[in-house]
Amino acid sequence: MGPEFLNLNSMTALEIVILITVIGLLAFSRTLGTRIAETIQLKWGNNARKLRDLKSHPLFNQINTWREITIKNINYECPLREKLFTDMLDIKLKCLYGEIEETISKSDYFDSDIDTFRTIWTNFQPRVRLNWKQSCEEEGVFGDMIRRMDEIYEEKADVIQRLIISVCRDESKKTIFEKTKTILDIHRAVYYSLLSHTLEDILKSINGELNKREYKGFGC
Repeated sequence: MGPEFLNLNSMTALEIVILITVIGLLAFSRTLGTRIAETIQLKWGNNARKLRDLKSHPLFNQINTWREITIKNINYECPLREKLFTDMLDIKLKCLYGEIEETISKSDYFDSDIDTFRTIWTNFQPRVRLNWKQSCEEEGVFGDMIRRMDEIYEEKADVIQRLIISVCRDESKKTIFEKTKTILDIHRAVYYSLLSHTLEDILKSINGELNKREYKGFGC
């Protein structure tokens, strides 16, 4: 394409107008594209920082401590009861950790509107409970023990649900990030209570129901 291609003297007025328009559109497109790319990068960067901050919440370290130290140090005179209930509690914490991590790691999580956010978290406890029941069944935990522990846990799950709804309505916490941090605080407090009292409550309620039964080679 020779120099005559851009020889304005040989172009009509309409051709010059079209050329200027095309050049302007190309420049605008490049500028707009750059701005969009910068906006997307900034947005993703902010969301990545928020996710890192949430994953550093004390709840996650606390769950690991409960699983690695607290539960493993439970001692009971009956080996069957000890193995059965430590497995059930460990599975509960594993399910909780996994569900929270999966929930907050979704790409559009921090861009959720309040209705979507409320739906995500009001459905959260039922997902954890269902996952826990299925995992316990796969481990061979007795069905009646699963139901017994779930009944005791149900009260605490209801407390969590009511508090989550309260957080969603709380206008002092403006962002999804702030509301999520509060929800993680709630889970940390309630699960501490669960670990502190659930085992004792179950053991008191079953009396001799586990006599002459065996779980993973353990008996009383």
